[in-house]
Amino acid sequence: MTERKIDKAVENLRKRISGSLSETETVTRTPILISDSKGRYLLSQSGVIPQRLQGKFEWWCKGGAKIGDTLHWLRQNWDRKTSKYVDSEITAYIWSGTCDLTQKGENSKVSLVQKDIDHIVQKLRETKEFLVRKGVKVVLLEVTNYSIVRWNEQRGHTITEATIEEDRQLQAKIKQINSQIEEINLESNCTAPKFNTDLQRSRTLRHQTEYYTNWKLLPDGIHPGPQVARVWLLKIINNFLQK
Repeated sequence: MTERKIDKAVENLRKRISGSLSETETVTRTPILISDSKGRYLLSQSGVIPQRLQGKFEWWCKGGAKIGDTLHWLRQNWDRKTSKYVDSEITAYIWSGTCDLTQKGENSKVSLVQKDIDHIVQKLRETKEFLVRKGVKVVLLEVTNYSIVRWNEQRGHTITEATIEEDRQLQAKIKQINSQIEEINLESNCTAPKFNTDLQRSRTLRHQTEYYTNWKLLPDGIHPGPQVARVWLLKIINNFLQK
C-alpha cells in the first residue's frame, strides 16, 4: 500500500472497531501480544486503542527472542504472570519467527540462518499446545516481510550478490512459514490478521500485474514505521473483538 492507503485503512478499521463495541457489553477477555522487538513498535501506537479497551492489553515483548526462547519463558512464567486473570478469558497473539530466520553478527550485520523451517513450525505448535492446555485462545500472527539487504544497507555494510541471494531465500522462507501458520490457525478454527498485504504495492507491465513490497513502510527494513504499526495494532484489535 501507499502511505495514503494505509491512512485510509486505519480510518476504516477504527470505524469497524467502534461498531463492534456495544455500549452495554462488558469486555471481560484479555488480549496478550507475545512478541520480539516488533511488538514494541505496536505498543508505541497504543493511543489508537479504544478507551473501553485501554488497560486490557498486555504486552510481553523481548528483543531478539526466538520462538524456542518464548516457549521456555512461557513455561517458566505463565502461571505467575496470569494469576490476576483467573476470572478472565485470555487470547494470546504469538508474533515470532523473525529472529529464527535470521541472525545478527558483528556490527549488527544480519544474515540468513541456514536451516529449514521445520524447527520453527514445531516450536510454534508446541507453544500453541502449551497455551491451549492453559485454557487460552491462541492466534499465531504471520511473519511479516523484511529485508536482509535493506537492514544491512542502513548500517553501511557492503551488499554482495550473496546478500541479495540470501534475501531471495528469506522471502521464500517467510511465505513457507506463513502457509504453515495459516494451517495451524485453521486447525482451531481461527484466522489471523493479514499484515503483509499492507506492505504490498502493485504495478502493471505489459498487461501483467506484479506485486512488490513497499520498503518505505519499514524504515530499517525490518520494523514497522508508525503508520504500519498503527494499522497492524488495529487489525489485532478488530480480530480480538470478533466473536
